[in-house]
Amino acid sequence: MGSLYRRKKRDPLTGKLLETGPWWMKYYDQGKPYFQSTGKYKKREAEVVLTKAMGAVNDGQREGAQIHKTRFEDLIGLMEIEYQLKGRKTWSRRLQHIEHLRKSFGGMRVKSITSDRIQYYIVRRQREGAANGTINRELECLHRMLVLGSRCTPPKCGPLPHFSKLREDNVRVGFFEHDEFLALRGAAADHLKLAMTIAYYTGMRQGEIIGATGLTWEQVNLEEGTIRLIAKHTKTNTAR
Repeated sequence: MGSLYRRKKRDPLTGKLLETGPWWMKYYDQGKPYFQSTGKYKKREAEVVLTKAMGAVNDGQREGAQIHKTRFEDLIGLMEIEYQLKGRKTWSRRLQHIEHLRKSFGGMRVKSITSDRIQYYIVRRQREGAANGTINRELECLHRMLVLGSRCTPPKCGPLPHFSKLREDNVRVGFFEHDEFLALRGAAADHLKLAMTIAYYTGMRQGEIIGATGLTWEQVNLEEGTIRLIAKHTKTNTAR
């Protein structure tokens, strides 16, 4: 339902309240009242504007109306499309994050994902034994989903809630001294020794050496003593 009214201003001489300015309209969307000027000074013309506004609400086309309808699941496709367009290779990992997020936010309207609910999510995951780094990665996934939704036309998300970042104790330990590396390589199976040597001296990742897209002879130049990694075969999509 909707209604029309005109604002009133007190006459400085008589003290009476007089209607002034254009007609304003009041209508509801999702139970929330909206007040907006029709820009019309004739009531019949203002009624036409009000009718259009209410029709837009019924059709879900009012500016910002999409924000009220978007649910958590609607943002998953946006994330997947971004991964496809940018050629990222960690979608399977993101799916793991999404499954954990779904337990708390599945079926929820995006506008209901508040900072308080995010705090509750953190507490739940900590009680489940998840490491702070894991929780941070999951929240980064949720944050990115909301960012992508806010960039849609029309926007699927409103202002983003605050995301707390947990402290991570991820200092790397266990680096090999050279004599320890030699001892380990000496005890390893023969088919692993070359891969271990390449990894130790170059810092290449396991998948870059022996994975599905591992090294081929075309990447190795024995005369120059170089190994060239193709961008599409690296985690960061950067040739080295």
